[in-house]
Amino acid sequence: MSDYLSDTSDTDPFHNSDDSDKDPDYVDSSDNENNQGFTAQAPSSTTDTSEDEFDEDQAGPSRPHVTTSRTDTSHITANDEIIENEAENNDAGMETKTKKRKTRPEKWKKNINKLKRNSGKQYINKKGIVVSEKRLGPRCQCRGKCFDILTEVEKNTIFGNFYSMQDKNIQDSYLGALIDVKKVVRRRKTTEVEKKIYSYYYHVKVGPKSVKVCRTAFCSLHGIHKSRVLRICHSRASGSLLEKDKRGKHQNRPNKVPDEVVATVKNHIESFPARESHYSRNKNKKKFLPAELNVKKMYELYLEKYDFDQYSLLKNHQKIKPKVTYDFYYRYFTQNYNLSFGYPRSDTCSSCDVMKIRIEAASTEEERRELTVQKEVHLRKAQAFYDDLKEKSELAVTDPSVETICFDYQQNLPLPVLTTGDIFYARQIWVYNQMFHSCSNNQSVSYMFDEMTAKKGCIESISFLMHFIEKYVSKTVTTLYIFTDNCAGQNKNAVMVHFLLALVSNGRFRKIVHRLPEPGHSFLPCDRNFGQIEKKKRKKELLYLPDEWYDLVQSCGKKFVVERVEQDIIFDFKSYLEPYFKKTSVIKKKPFTISKYRIFIYDSVQPDQVLVTETHNIALVVGYPLYKSPGTKIDLHVAPLAYHEKLALKTKKYDSIMPIVKKYVPPIYLEYYNTIKRAADENNAEDSD
Repeated sequence: MSDYLSDTSDTDPFHNSDDSDKDPDYVDSSDNENNQGFTAQAPSSTTDTSEDEFDEDQAGPSRPHVTTSRTDTSHITANDEIIENEAENNDAGMETKTKKRKTRPEKWKKNINKLKRNSGKQYINKKGIVVSEKRLGPRCQCRGKCFDILTEVEKNTIFGNFYSMQDKNIQDSYLGALIDVKKVVRRRKTTEVEKKIYSYYYHVKVGPKSVKVCRTAFCSLHGIHKSRVLRICHSRASGSLLEKDKRGKHQNRPNKVPDEVVATVKNHIESFPARESHYSRNKNKKKFLPAELNVKKMYELYLEKYDFDQYSLLKNHQKIKPKVTYDFYYRYFTQNYNLSFGYPRSDTCSSCDVMKIRIEAASTEEERRELTVQKEVHLRKAQAFYDDLKEKSELAVTDPSVETICFDYQQNLPLPVLTTGDIFYARQIWVYNQMFHSCSNNQSVSYMFDEMTAKKGCIESISFLMHFIEKYVSKTVTTLYIFTDNCAGQNKNAVMVHFLLALVSNGRFRKIVHRLPEPGHSFLPCDRNFGQIEKKKRKKELLYLPDEWYDLVQSCGKKFVVERVEQDIIFDFKSYLEPYFKKTSVIKKKPFTISKYRIFIYDSVQPDQVLVTETHNIALVVGYPLYKSPGTKIDLHVAPLAYHEKLALKTKKYDSIMPIVKKYVPPIYLEYYNTIKRAADENNAEDSD
């Protein structure tokens, strides 16, 4: 078992994350200009700016660029012993509603320029003119010699501190605090008109002390225009608060979508059933909508429900003017929801579901911690399956004596595929696709057939496995690793155990290891291929024949191969193998119970036994002898055929789909449907899909 049970890691080789740190809107900038003379540069920062568009301070040139800076879960092993607080830390991670790229106003060119302007840096205005960086203004000519009472360091410090604020409203408040306002007390009686009511006194901060300066020096030291200072002075004199900058803050937006209309978009998107993925232990909150949908179809359904007049015009290929445009619907969908199309799988993990409910309902912190640890152990066991799959896949690539395969059924493919709404109310004919994936060469072989050719049972799976081994697995391969899900009707049953044991007993392989995951955590390479098929299917609106499904799968890539199944490759291994094996096998009062085991090992060293274990992480193996007569060798090539004629279609399905076929399927395709037989009523007492 040591060569087969592997240490685990947090890496799932078949989990494709849509996360990315690459952002096309990212601006990498830095301050790269030197200061000379009276030039003083403000510190870099990423604080957002106000919506002002007009620059009162054009008298003082602007300044250079903004430096923008950008800022893993704990490692998990496969042991059953874990640290409780580690599990708690993983469970307490922040959950985000969406991982899709959201609107980032701070990265907009206009806002970057605002930030540069408020920071006193060089920028390019809307007219494409380069506005120079802010600098200290000219020296004053007053009697107080304000520039002479300050050192160069003090002047640059005053300038730099002012532009480090970067927000115009904060800067105005800062300037207002440095201006004292007093009423004029004495006047010369030279005129009857009193021109001046208030006197203004200006100061600058030099460390802890305040230094009185003239207005010219005040403007020069802050690199601002006189008009800005006068506006602040008049506001101070009136006794009112400084008026905040309202540029860009108006509410005159005639094209804004009303809130009640936005609510209809929200309700419509959330009305579609979405599923979560159950294969990753990571905090990925992406959900999945049906594969048949896309944003364009959802938008058309929205118009049909909320704006039918515009929907009618759209269907008639006329120009429309809806309340909600497609662009708005698409942006709202991508910015507010982490949704994708196409279900990753249909099964879920019942253990995860139960433990999640129990954790949420836990009445004490101790109970919650205990349940969290149990869930973490369960997820580590699930991760062990993927770690082993990765290891054996890499081994198959480098060692010609080893092959690793996975196989699984795709979700049933409907036939016919039509655009009419009537088809959604009918029972459709199924096309089946059991895919075998070779991890040594990344080739995928699909065994495809309709439900009149065969069923989806264990004898079909075993027959396809035998065909795949004979045609696609090299004779040099002596060790075969098989990874499947836990489907009892197809992969995990006595017939499969008997067949694999017979392969080893006959000498075809020296060793076969059949690995099964924790239920609900069975994402295989086949599932990724199924996703490619579903994506290809979205481009096809009409499919009438099974051959069209076969061609569609074949066209998905060079690695896709389609075997068009006929009944002559399907054998009844169930009845053929049954006489050679015991009905029950008991070791140390423990019966051979297939449903409990996660690993089945068939080894030529013990050709009459199957070695099994119930866990992925502990090498606790038990051998069960299964042959009635030890040393038996079974010729698998003489098994009888399972079918001798086409199967009939169930009565209810036949009566449901045939009227649709006659109404919507073109006559050139009807020959296929005319050969379908209708099952007798007495055989359909419990007809279902």
